[in-house]
Amino acid sequence: MEKLKCIIEGKIDKNSITLNNLIDLEQDMKNYLHMTDSIYYVNCKNLIIKIDTTINKLIFDKCDDIVIDINGLIAGLEIEKSSNISTICRTKIGSIIVNNSSEVSLEMSEQHFNKDTYCEINCSKNVNIMDFKKHIYLSK
Repeated sequence: MEKLKCIIEGKIDKNSITLNNLIDLEQDMKNYLHMTDSIYYVNCKNLIIKIDTTINKLIFDKCDDIVIDINGLIAGLEIEKSSNISTICRTKIGSIIVNNSSEVSLEMSEQHFNKDTYCEINCSKNVNIMDFKKHIYLSK
């Protein structure tokens, strides 16, 4: 148990944690996170992530087959060099950045995707931001 504690503490930097090489995992963050926390997922595959609290950022780098269920406010969602990312968001996301990625879908209400939402999509294909009835707001 001490070894695991040292590994986890070594990955936490103030209010951020980097999670590497996670495969076939379901994570329910419950209320463990805070509004200043950021989570970086690197080289992860086949994850189901549920977030119910307000957090700063979720960042995915070189990840595949990820399902994200967001019920809390998020300042930013960044997706880099990833594919097959599906997000259901029931609250506002301040910024959405997608770079060098493919097959990314983000479902959210029109109330939460509006003129105040910063959205940047670069060098990516099949990126869709839509409402819960699959009406497209933005497609690239």
